Amino acid sequence: MNKFSLTLLTILLLASAYRLIAQEDPRAIDSLSMEKELIDSLLELKQSEVEQLYLIDEQLNLTSRLIRRLERQMRAMAKELDGLDVLIDSSRVRLEQMRNRLAKNLKSFYINYQPAPAAVFTAGDIRKAARQLHYFKTTVNFMKSQLDSISLMKTELEQNQERLIFTRRQTEKLMERKNVEESILEMRRKDKSRLLSRIDQDVELKSQYLKETQKDQEQLANLTERLQSISHLIDFQSLRGRLIWPVRGKIVRHFGREHDKTTNTETFSPGIQIKVPAGTEVISSAAGIVAHAAYLRGYGNMVIVDHGKGWYTLYGHLSRMSRSVGENVERGEILGYSGETGSNVGPILFFGIRKRDQSYDPIEWLM
Repeated sequence: MNKFSLTLLTILLLASAYRLIAQEDPRAIDSLSMEKELIDSLLELKQSEVEQLYLIDEQLNLTSRLIRRLERQMRAMAKELDGLDVLIDSSRVRLEQMRNRLAKNLKSFYINYQPAPAAVFTAGDIRKAARQLHYFKTTVNFMKSQLDSISLMKTELEQNQERLIFTRRQTEKLMERKNVEESILEMRRKDKSRLLSRIDQDVELKSQYLKETQKDQEQLANLTERLQSISHLIDFQSLRGRLIWPVRGKIVRHFGREHDKTTNTETFSPGIQIKVPAGTEVISSAAGIVAHAAYLRGYGNMVIVDHGKGWYTLYGHLSRMSRSVGENVERGEILGYSGETGSNVGPILFFGIRKRDQSYDPIEWLM
């Protein structure tokens, strides 16, 4: 398989994996694992440092998703284990009560009705004998049903105990796999850090990387152009200077052009980058409808909110997205959580404002 085919297959499987995760499909873990293996295969090919950086970033994103998926399964299994513990304890109590009740009934029957069979055959009154026989049979059948219930309860108890043992083993396996994935995550973070350091120190590599980031911005512009704007929701333009901040933090990259002295290259930032701790809640600056919620090269996990009449707000580098395409969001509602997917400077939030193909400085719009 050539490099192009492998890359194409990677992209297709990545899209499939994301769909399975969104649907909470149990096959999602296998799909993510397969995608990670394909990225490993791509990394083994002779790639440039910049291409490696993008692949590692995608793998970091996939590994983080896989860990969260494993954690969800572990929480579900922990809940199941708690339920099984309660069920088993309850079954043991009921089984003991049923055994005591049966023993008491047997003792009472033996003491009070021991001569009953002989009395049936020696009774002079046929009707009385029939009544005694009926009572005897009813009592025996009742105790037999108690024995059957005890046997059934015992079987259920044994099955639940086996299920408990199996679930505990599965939980242990998930924990082992989670530990492995966390080790891989840490290793890939170090790989990314080393690559970034190498790129930063090599003028030619840094120039190549800056060119790639410009391509990422063009891809973002093309994406917002393709999104079909919804009907008028709010008068977004009237919100200039009144938008709420998606997060609170230090701005580490401002909107506009910036000159890199090392490579003598000018780059353009279509938004601002806000430094915040990973996992910080990211909220919508204004009401709208989610038009995009997926991984985008250079920006990581990105949510784009459509505010109508071609106006969009963009939230990039998220560790996790909590909204899906088509969902209505109100001003101040959570869109996801900050992270470092697609970032080369650690955990940050990219925040941008666009009207179709035109970018605007968010600082002029925020309160």
